Amino acid sequence: MGTSYQNLLLIGEMAPLEKVVAMAATDGWLLPAGPGRVALLPREGDLDVADVAAPAKRLSAALGTPVLTNEVIDSDAVIMTVYQDGRAVHRYVSDEAMLVDWFIDDDGRAMFRIGEVEYPADAAHPTGPSGADPQVFAPFGVGAVDRERLAAVLRGETGDAERLRAEEQHRLILEVLHLDPSALTTAFRGFHEEDRADASRVQRDTTSA
Repeated sequence: MGTSYQNLLLIGEMAPLEKVVAMAATDGWLLPAGPGRVALLPREGDLDVADVAAPAKRLSAALGTPVLTNEVIDSDAVIMTVYQDGRAVHRYVSDEAMLVDWFIDDDGRAMFRIGEVEYPADAAHPTGPSGADPQVFAPFGVGAVDRERLAAVLRGETGDAERLRAEEQHRLILEVLHLDPSALTTAFRGFHEEDRADASRVQRDTTSA
């Protein structure tokens, strides 16, 4: 079984973000991910999976700044989605082939599905990275970001002889962005308060309208 986690990257400082997150997002941990960058580790729900889309929509609208979600799926794929003004505007997938769900139907035929759509086995299916645009992700970084290097890492061109696991590729992406990988390569369930004195626990404010 591989590694899976979900979290969000917010633009801003810890103190001002705490109240907004409590009012507009969900409960979780906030911790610094770099100068002017904060990681939100939302609490998981069913199957130990955290919903990142809903808080990203709410927060991008409430903050007026873009929000980036980070998802690693079973060490197979990295998905990073940019939200602006309450909606998803860009999605990166490290390898589309890893999201293809193969199965045998009731008639014994090999099939695959992508999302909710099913296809016969001989249909073409996407492979490789999609949305690997460094211009979209560079603004989430800190300082001068090497966009050529970022583009290469997004495409999986890391110079390693073997294909990297998804969490390793995600860590490289974060390093090129000059972000703190330790803040953005973990999840609520794997976070230990004693390891980060600068973390802040936030819970949704249910008293606000």
